[in-house]
Amino acid sequence: MRSTFASYQPSQFALDVSNLGLTTAPGTQHIKPDVLPAFVHEYCHYLQDVTTISGIFGFYLWMYDVVGLTQLFSQGESEIKYIPLDSSYGEMRSFYLIYCGTGQLELNLPIDQAQIEKIEFAIELVPLKSGTREIARNTIIFKSKLAPEYHFGLMPLQETHSFYAQQYRESLMPGAPFQVPTSSLMTLPYHLGDLLFAHHGIQADTATKFLLTGLALDSIQAPTVFLKTLEVLANRALSWKTDSVLIKDTVNQVDIENSHDKEDFLREMVDDMFAWSQDTQRKYLAAALKWYLKTILLVDSAKAETQTSYFDSLLAHPAGLARMVAQLPPPILLDNGITMSYWDKANAKKDQRYEEAFQAASTIRSHWMLYNLLTARTVDEINKKCSCPLYDGCEFREKINLDYYCKTAPWQVVKDSGGIVCPYGMATHSFGLWQNELEVRMDD
Repeated sequence: MRSTFASYQPSQFALDVSNLGLTTAPGTQHIKPDVLPAFVHEYCHYLQDVTTISGIFGFYLWMYDVVGLTQLFSQGESEIKYIPLDSSYGEMRSFYLIYCGTGQLELNLPIDQAQIEKIEFAIELVPLKSGTREIARNTIIFKSKLAPEYHFGLMPLQETHSFYAQQYRESLMPGAPFQVPTSSLMTLPYHLGDLLFAHHGIQADTATKFLLTGLALDSIQAPTVFLKTLEVLANRALSWKTDSVLIKDTVNQVDIENSHDKEDFLREMVDDMFAWSQDTQRKYLAAALKWYLKTILLVDSAKAETQTSYFDSLLAHPAGLARMVAQLPPPILLDNGITMSYWDKANAKKDQRYEEAFQAASTIRSHWMLYNLLTARTVDEINKKCSCPLYDGCEFREKINLDYYCKTAPWQVVKDSGGIVCPYGMATHSFGLWQNELEVRMDD
């Protein structure tokens, strides 16, 4: 959704609620009706992150890069480590961004200029240090030349899915005014799902579109699985109430034919992340990874036991939705730059669980921020990212009393903080910068 109103930061588990009018961290029962659909849109992105194999895949690829960088910067002692690095560092995340497609591209077009002419399927070869990898590249060609060719990757599919979650919530509140209704969102990527269903001659209600899209997201090649599923189901009138078995079987068969075995893939990723979570040299990151692994494994177990997805709960009435959010809350809520943990009066005994999630996610988020600095490609990018991104509202800054470092070189804080470790300091420790020096290569 519009980043100026509400947003979710993928793989950082942080949901920005600055414009939702909240005075305390919410259960959904605390959210005003005119912004509840917008909250559901962003909360859906969090569920995509931790309950679908495509979301877990994105986190895994980033963590693969992080582990590689920690080995680079922690080699030796009192050595000078220079940035920018060469482009081979951070390449797995670059690979993932190709997989994501053009989801960041927002474009408002009249619907008659956004009619789809054709969809092209191709395989792109991506050269990496570990060897060349194949990735599916799906391109949507519009009839109007005013619309650019659109790389339909994971991000557009996730936005399509969250759009339907928001639209369905609006349908449960007829006549209510909304601050940001789905009808006001950009044509691309938000209305792209409706354009694709129409292109394939499929008639379906919002709940059916939402649940079908959610099934496709739970596959490695999610964008391809979604598009191929629409091909198979073309020219039908579908309803989840009567056609759920057909839809599930179709998605499953298309997944088998066009993707990878997700259980094998999940097992491989979990094995790697478990090994990383046992790294005693990076205790803060290891502890955060243990929380993440526990979360995704509990989710996977619940899905296997109930044979339903977590997305079904987003179609529930307010009380059911509130229970879902209390059961699996977004770990970090951002309110005008200030981070806070989820809190729900009705579930006070679970506050310890919420706090554990908040601390782990805060650690992961700080690693993201330092990773973004270390993988910046130019000196200008580095200069923009040198100040601690957590500076405003930091509860550690006054205790540490190293304001100059916090503003200009926060990775230095861990060396001179007298044992006080802030979230950014935790990331600095994991990357090995406490034992070496970091300098910017100004001649590049």
